[in-house]
Amino acid sequence: MCPEIPPGTTCCDDHLLVLLSPHIEERKLGKIICEQDYDFDGNAHGPDVSFIGAAKLHLIRGERRVQLFVPDLAIEIASESDMFVNLMQKVVRYRKCGTKEVWSFAWARVRRFCYPKTGNRF
Repeated sequence: MCPEIPPGTTCCDDHLLVLLSPHIEERKLGKIICEQDYDFDGNAHGPDVSFIGAAKLHLIRGERRVQLFVPDLAIEIASESDMFVNLMQKVVRYRKCGTKEVWSFAWARVRRFCYPKTGNRF
């Protein structure tokens, strides 16, 4: 289920990090990171927030700016100036490259969309 965050919240990526970290750490599910770049089909892209499951933690190379794998979950938070089509291009890119689930938030429009492996949730 996608987390609820009040509209108008500033620093949404930090807010999500604070909301999700205790759950992830307590259960030893993996690691949640803000603004980390990954190799998506030879191009570096950094979701606003990403989750790396425990099975992939050994792949993290702290010395690398761009990690050579994709996260299990990518979260994009649209700004007021982001065009919906651009946000959807990111969603498609992330899923095509192997990210299991993508969440996108459009606070200015008070909408959230989740794109899991098995269909969409709105």
